[in-house]
Amino acid sequence: MNIDTRTDPAAQGDILPSASLRMLFSRALQVVLKRWVLFMVVFFAVFAGGLSFVLTRPPIYVSKSTVMFEQVGKNSGDLATSYLNLSPVLSSVPLDEFFKSVVNSVIYRDQLAATLKESGYTPPEGMTIETAILRNLEYSFMKSSAFADIIARETDAKRARLMVKSALETLIERSRLIHREELRSTTDFLDTQLAVMTKNMEDVEREIQEFQEKNAIDPADVERGVWGELYDLQQQLVETEVTLSLEALNYQSFGDQFTRLAMETARDLGGREAPMVEELKERIIDLQRRIDVLLKQDPHSPQVDLLRGELGAARDSLLTTISEAQSGEPKLRQERSALLSALIDKRTESELNLVGLRNKQAFLRERIRVFKEDHPDILETALRFSKLIRSKEVLNNAFNMLMEKREEARIQAASETGGIKVIDPPNLPLKPEDEKKGFYAAVSLLLGLFLGFGVCFAADLFDDSFKTPEEVEHILRLSTLGMIPEIRLPRDKLKPEAGKISPGERKYRIQRSLLISNLPPSNPVVEAYRTLKTNIAFSFPDVNLKSITISSPQSGEGKSITSANLAISFAMSGLNTLLVDCDLRRPIQHSLFNTTSEPGLTDVLFEQNGWEKAPRPTGIENLTLMPVGSSTPNPADLISSEKMRRFIQRSTELYDIVIFDTPPITFAVDARLLANRTQGLILVIQNEKTRINTAKLSVNQVRQVGGRLIGTVINRISARPLYGSEYYIYGES
Repeated sequence: MNIDTRTDPAAQGDILPSASLRMLFSRALQVVLKRWVLFMVVFFAVFAGGLSFVLTRPPIYVSKSTVMFEQVGKNSGDLATSYLNLSPVLSSVPLDEFFKSVVNSVIYRDQLAATLKESGYTPPEGMTIETAILRNLEYSFMKSSAFADIIARETDAKRARLMVKSALETLIERSRLIHREELRSTTDFLDTQLAVMTKNMEDVEREIQEFQEKNAIDPADVERGVWGELYDLQQQLVETEVTLSLEALNYQSFGDQFTRLAMETARDLGGREAPMVEELKERIIDLQRRIDVLLKQDPHSPQVDLLRGELGAARDSLLTTISEAQSGEPKLRQERSALLSALIDKRTESELNLVGLRNKQAFLRERIRVFKEDHPDILETALRFSKLIRSKEVLNNAFNMLMEKREEARIQAASETGGIKVIDPPNLPLKPEDEKKGFYAAVSLLLGLFLGFGVCFAADLFDDSFKTPEEVEHILRLSTLGMIPEIRLPRDKLKPEAGKISPGERKYRIQRSLLISNLPPSNPVVEAYRTLKTNIAFSFPDVNLKSITISSPQSGEGKSITSANLAISFAMSGLNTLLVDCDLRRPIQHSLFNTTSEPGLTDVLFEQNGWEKAPRPTGIENLTLMPVGSSTPNPADLISSEKMRRFIQRSTELYDIVIFDTPPITFAVDARLLANRTQGLILVIQNEKTRINTAKLSVNQVRQVGGRLIGTVINRISARPLYGSEYYIYGES
């Protein structure tokens, strides 16, 4: 079975995509060819600019240093030290996040700028030191690792190395300062607790001596027999209580540091702390007090968990409020937000430890109570003495641990590296990095092409001229009678003949070359005028066509050449044709046919010369020319006169067809007046030149005076296919 693809929708569906692509490509090609000068200007401007940038770009030297981040204040993890970190905040903040906040802070950049200035760094021309830091220095933090690269790109190798070296030194110094500040806070806290511990030890020692003298108890007797079991329980209880007190100190330390940072933030904000901050602080204090009361009454109460949830939410809100306030102050330390967040996490962890220790304390106390009920013979004095001895031992151990940590903090404050270890020191680059000139040249080439296409399409988008016959028919509501191809003259007719003829004469010779009588019969232009003549005849199927007015919206759109060639086409078909030059302002028909303008139309109207002298032969069989004649001061009055009406009547009686070449419609009223006196007006539209609004205005003006519009002639169509149209020009080029 044969399928006709012209009517079968399924078959058409297979063809349409490729046809659409061809049409799209054809449109793009036509737009570029139409504006090839604009395309070439944009393309060469972009390509030359990019190529100039690549070729004149100075060599870039890259210096790099690799560092490793170390956790500061890390403890060994034994039972005693696990409850007292020297740097509890820095040891919990993620390393990469902490050092990112440091290098992004304004304080660090200011210190780096000062260091570079002191070291004799000279920024590139047109830059300040601060601008050079932002543009030429970068930090690459390796994901999920403790390594980072400090990279500088400069046009001078020594300058690149100096920038990396200064950045590394400033980073180490800034990190060391932050760590020392925290160690100083820890040291002050340890000094305070050591003083309290010393007083407690003296009190316990004095109490032991007084109790021993009063009750005459031998310590060795306490550890024998059933006393041993009670002694072990009592020792566990005392150790738990001491550990609980240390954890409470840790919890208090976190609270003190949080308060200190919050106060520093408020001070940096210039005393403009938002009321929300104060309200959140008061709520946190109240929730903590209520939790402490509930823990003493009933550690397992479900209300404790609810209050802890509210406490965590309040602390998060406080941190968010402070961070938002800091974001509007460029001089605030960016690392402070990370420290506040870490303090909240550590305080919450310490809270959980306190709950566990309090539960253990309650459990041991209950076991001691049960043991005493089971062994009522145990002397209270021996039990009390055993408790005092163990308290003394635990206090001594705690005191020694605090002293050890105090000394460790002092040593770290003096020798701390800031948590940064240099793996690869800054190098002096020996050669510039690969400039990839070929790559950038190719990018410039492609960018020039794309921008050239883009500018051409933008110009085409904003071009309000007619581009297709369909567009003319749709907007003007007029049928297209013919499409005249652009007439391309041989090169020898375009060459100037210096010293032989004047420029004006050369212009008229070129115009005479555009007449179809000078072209071979097979030329597509000749065929186009034959088609135009036929379509005009079919526009008057029941009327004998005698008179036609030819005009255009504006000048320079080819109406006079169209009038002459249409008259020649009618004459070649055997009709006795009269071509009347009614453009009384800028006549041209006499020049096209190489004759004089006088006598002519105006002379006939003024009856100075009759029909015997004014019409003159053109050298083309059946074609007679009525030139414009003598100049007149009022062309419009002459065209609208009764004499003109009688001239039209007589000329149509003497000739088979009369064609009137008139001025542009928007420039003079002549064409509108003649359109009302002849059988109709043909509007000449120049392809891709005539403005849509101008053509619409011309059509409206003709219709306002009652003139008939026969149709349009699209002039100077390129020999290439019209994009977006199904019309094509066939024939020899």
